[in-house]
Amino acid sequence: MGTAIHHALDDGEGDVYFFEGPYFMKVLLTEDGALRVVGVCDRHPAPDDGGVIEAEVTVPVHEVLDAYRNAVRSLRQWAQERGEAEVLAVLERMSELDEACHDL
Repeated sequence: MGTAIHHALDDGEGDVYFFEGPYFMKVLLTEDGALRVVGVCDRHPAPDDGGVIEAEVTVPVHEVLDAYRNAVRSLRQWAQERGEAEVLAVLERMSELDEACHDL
């Protein structure tokens, strides 16, 4: 998710793919600086092969960043309390978005 947010802020568009299933999310930067998050099902492709939009929402960037940071912070706390070194290592690599978007 962090990578998709980062790509949306830098390039205007980012994607989030899941391990299983036909769903993915597109994160798009709008002209007014918000993020549009679109849930897409590609099980039954649309005529343009982009899939079918199942849900969408437009949210101010700062709200998305705050929610992302809070989720990562909660996961980090959980992993530290339980000694989950592998999870902590993954979360450490995710900190790049937090640092890159600190001033937004």
